Amino acid sequence: MKYLPEIDGLRAVSVIAVLLYHLGVTWIPGGFTGVDVFFVISGFLITTIIRDDIQRGTFSFAKFYARRIRRIFPALVAVLLATALMGYFVLAPGDYASQGRSAIAAAASVSNVYFYFNTGYFDNSAETLPLLHTWSLGVEEQFYIILPIFLILLSKTRLQQYLGPILLAVMGVSFAASAWRVGVDQKSAFYLVHYRAWELGAGAILAFIPSWRAKAPQWLAQLATLVGLGLVGYSIFSPHPVQSFPGIGALPATVGAALLLAFSGRKGLVNRTLSLPPMVFIGKISYSLYLWHWPLIAYWRHYTSWAPLSQGEQILIGASAIAAGWASWRFVETPFRHGTATNWRSIWVGIGTMAAATAPAIAIALSAGMPGRLPPEYTALQSKDAMWQWDCPENLSLHGEYLCSAGAPWSTANVQAVVIGDSHAQHMMPLLHEAGVRSNTAIGMIGSCPPIFNPEPGGLQHFDRAFVKRCIESRQQLFDFLQKNPDVSTVVVAGLWPMLGYSVYKTDEELSEVMAARNTASPTAQGNAFSAGSHHISRELRALADELRNVRPGVRMIVISDIPTFQRDPLPCVLTRSSALLRRSCDEKTEMVSTESMKAFQFPMAEVLRNAAKESGAFDVVVPTDALCKSNYCDAYVNDTYIYRDADHIRRNMGREINAILAARIGLSTALAENARELSASTGSKAATITAGGS
Repeated sequence: MKYLPEIDGLRAVSVIAVLLYHLGVTWIPGGFTGVDVFFVISGFLITTIIRDDIQRGTFSFAKFYARRIRRIFPALVAVLLATALMGYFVLAPGDYASQGRSAIAAAASVSNVYFYFNTGYFDNSAETLPLLHTWSLGVEEQFYIILPIFLILLSKTRLQQYLGPILLAVMGVSFAASAWRVGVDQKSAFYLVHYRAWELGAGAILAFIPSWRAKAPQWLAQLATLVGLGLVGYSIFSPHPVQSFPGIGALPATVGAALLLAFSGRKGLVNRTLSLPPMVFIGKISYSLYLWHWPLIAYWRHYTSWAPLSQGEQILIGASAIAAGWASWRFVETPFRHGTATNWRSIWVGIGTMAAATAPAIAIALSAGMPGRLPPEYTALQSKDAMWQWDCPENLSLHGEYLCSAGAPWSTANVQAVVIGDSHAQHMMPLLHEAGVRSNTAIGMIGSCPPIFNPEPGGLQHFDRAFVKRCIESRQQLFDFLQKNPDVSTVVVAGLWPMLGYSVYKTDEELSEVMAARNTASPTAQGNAFSAGSHHISRELRALADELRNVRPGVRMIVISDIPTFQRDPLPCVLTRSSALLRRSCDEKTEMVSTESMKAFQFPMAEVLRNAAKESGAFDVVVPTDALCKSNYCDAYVNDTYIYRDADHIRRNMGREINAILAARIGLSTALAENARELSASTGSKAATITAGGS
């Protein structure tokens, strides 16, 4: 097809938007939609090539895939080898092993599937994954396995004259599925090809209406390109609710890109602007720039222990990414892309080279990230997964319910309790185990959901519908369990309380109040968000206590407030002194939470919980910050053992001695012991055997 410089200009808009968004430039909150524009461009160009070859009778799968390999593999191989080397010096074993696995997935063009099962694109942890961006390559390559087969089959039937409408219908189904799926399982709608096919298909459809595009009047072409650029700009410069993206949220970028491509090759201001030499230059290197920008950002984030990027660092990394992209385009992409090897030779050499480039990744993954690079004392803190490991003391099946039980053995315990909540309940289980052993209390874990929420449709506003459904079922599971197990006398409740204010609103007005304050980074507005949500938490906690007493009269409730919470993950800073990794030194105080930072959220939240307990009279509150925050900084060590896994979770692999000390220090042991004594006094039950020494 004829070369159109404005298409490279549109590529430039897309890749710069993605680059600036990933660098954290705040005035491009929708920069990630540049990938959606890429999809449309790709669908248009590749389908046009397939169409032309089919019409000339020269199409062959060997020719098509040889072209794809020459286009995609060389720069990707270079990045996979470079990241394997850079990761050796920068990444912790767990992160390095994860990179190895993702490199294997990238080489096999299934990154999107791998990351669907392992992370979310908008997760906080995503910025630590150097190859996360290769998910889009997986989507494209999977689409181009299906598309040529689809077009070849149709071209051999009478339906070939209706290729455009048929593609439009298929892509309409894909769009409808994406719009539906985003509310059910947002990750699958984001990562999986059948929910993204409509975006590539939007470009593919344009390949089958060339005469209409050429004959459209000039005024229409001018208007369409202006509208198209406006839609792309709107997508890039406007915030998007990431929980509902892609789906309808990706429509403006997709339609805008399609309009620009539909009238590419026509005269007009927009096309002249997109054809300016700087735009064309960035467009030509856009693939390599895209490949290199994210590893550079991710490794810098590791190097600086996840400190926010300064403006100078943003400029440095952005310029480095452009330089690396140019070098890759000039010395890697171009020579191979225009090589003279035969189709089959290109295919076999490409596959062999990619397999060889994957060998280091396989070694990295199989060796668990090569932990021998680092001192032995680093092992306990080597990965998030390792720090979350904890063997459940007793797995139970009671009346059809399966749960993990900690503390005393369930069948012989003097007190039986259950704990509900999210990961902030789960990280307390090792501590509850030690406290339970000493108070002869068995504690079973039920569910993995926020302990309080509004179960109305949309009530968990920032979660997808599948999660909301599971949480509603988990709440009912708790009530059913209490009815079926009459010996259970206590419910322990834990959660990330400041955030829960966003999930318990009852009316649209309450939601607007909370979300307006939530969607800003200023400390004052975040404080307003806390105020807007705190009274909802108090209300819902009292309601939960009432519901529990309706289901089981006399049941007791213990609420655990949060541990001190960091503003960002402290662990990378801790590891700068305990490992041989390439890391910038950081302030020792970064390892601890300052009591000053607790004044905005956690200290007031502890008071909210205490006041709710007083008003209800139906539950007690354990406040870890009372014991851990007695000076300018809150304790982060117990007997020289660092207790944090990340910004707001404690480790679960600390060992029983440390867990017992911490459980006693924050008041869990005392709370369970007093609960047992009070139950004994009120019921005369077997809890009477508990002594004060158990606390």
